Amino acid sequence: MTNLHASVWYRIVPEFVLGTVLYRFGSEVQIPELGSPLAFLAVSAGCVAFLTLGSDLATVLLFALLILVTAEASRQKRLLIFDRPVFVYLGEISYSLYMVHAAVAAIYFRLVFKHAYRGDFLVLLGAATIAVGTAALTHWLVEVPVRRMIVDRFAAPRLAAEPASA
Repeated sequence: MTNLHASVWYRIVPEFVLGTVLYRFGSEVQIPELGSPLAFLAVSAGCVAFLTLGSDLATVLLFALLILVTAEASRQKRLLIFDRPVFVYLGEISYSLYMVHAAVAAIYFRLVFKHAYRGDFLVLLGAATIAVGTAALTHWLVEVPVRRMIVDRFAAPRLAAEPASA
């Protein structure tokens, strides 16, 4: 079994389940303290620290918490920076980003680790840039056309407007 195939089972599937559980939790329960700027900064700093240190489990858990913190802040009308077009676009391509990030990271880091240290900020920035670029391509070339096809296929048929009788 390749590392990429193994990562599907110990990274992607649990991350998806964790995201689903947190979504349900966040839609049912409100925790005002999670929406504070201090919570956002603390969790963001933790994400960067553990990502740089290479602690996968802590990074995954903190990114999940960051999503919950950001959702709570948005519900409270805080952190309006996420209303900016770049963040709205990242939200739009987030499913594609989620789907490609592990494969991009596996390939990128296998090539780059021969020449650089994993915690190097520029190495991480390069991986993020390639992942976002790949996600943008898969979003527009796969996700959007498939979404249109599904909507066209399963949308309720529209009734033709009948002419008014005279």
